[in-house]
Amino acid sequence: MFSKYIDNSIDENDAFMSMDEILTNILNFEEWRMVETDPFTQQPLKYEITKVYDENQEIEIKGTEFTFNYIKYSYDTVISGQETNPISVERLKTTSGAIVIYTDGIRTQYLVDRARGAAALRILRVINNSVKLHIVPSKTLANCSNSSRLKIDFPAIMC
Repeated sequence: MFSKYIDNSIDENDAFMSMDEILTNILNFEEWRMVETDPFTQQPLKYEITKVYDENQEIEIKGTEFTFNYIKYSYDTVISGQETNPISVERLKTTSGAIVIYTDGIRTQYLVDRARGAAALRILRVINNSVKLHIVPSKTLANCSNSSRLKIDFPAIMC
């Protein structure tokens, strides 16, 4: 099951950040992420992000050109109340999976390998150092007003 999200992050020019800017931010997590440590062992918690394709890939769907890449992620968090538990599998929770990040040249969107909801949003915010409302669930055209006009004027954009 996958869920779809839109990135509303804005750059210093008040424009939507490009997919490349977002990917760079995700991959350069050492610059913004504070290292979390296991309270029992005092060792850094696992945090791994990899971009599958060295170069972004392109595909045309229904006359619209999309650029995409594929991210694999895995990170550990400490389970609340288990901080002093000597058994690591009971103390730590690993979250891992994959995300397709793509753009039609206007907006960057994500396909997350989780059901729509808080867990998927949390993953996107963790790997992207994002704040609330910068990444939001995508609505389908069927749920939008004036969907036939949107389909004609902007076939690749989901409102």
